[in-house]
Amino acid sequence: MSSVAARGQPGTLVHALIAYAADRMPARPRRFVALDEQHLSTAPCTEETRVAPRYTPEDLSVCMPGYKMVRAMLLRNGMQEFLFRL
Repeated sequence: MSSVAARGQPGTLVHALIAYAADRMPARPRRFVALDEQHLSTAPCTEETRVAPRYTPEDLSVCMPGYKMVRAMLLRNGMQEFLFRL
């Protein structure tokens, strides 16, 4: 997310959804890379998994330098919603 942050302006919001009700999940959050001003690509992700239910806010903050968590909410559909601000 640092390449996305480099293109963002202070106050830019990022919305993230994490599966909370699953038994297993990727060992690390998926990474996104800015290709240009309008396009993102996913970076190769490990096939390793870990026991769910979620990533900690600390796990996500490592992946999102420059962002601060504004809100986290558990949704009824089993997803964990996060809102970050640059």
